[in-house]
Amino acid sequence: MWTDERLKDRFDNVDRSLERMDRDIRDLRALMIQLWGSTIIGSLGVIATLVVTR
Repeated sequence: MWTDERLKDRFDNVDRSLERMDRDIRDLRALMIQLWGSTIIGSLGVIATLVVTR
């Protein structure tokens, strides 16, 4: 039988898991922005160099 305490423990575990997943997703999003941002800036630099040197 499920007691109130047992249900509370179960939901606390679920809450902790969801918080950890949310934190991991935020970290992944920040990493993707950093990687793609530097790639885009590098590409724009190459294009600007080609335009200026022609």
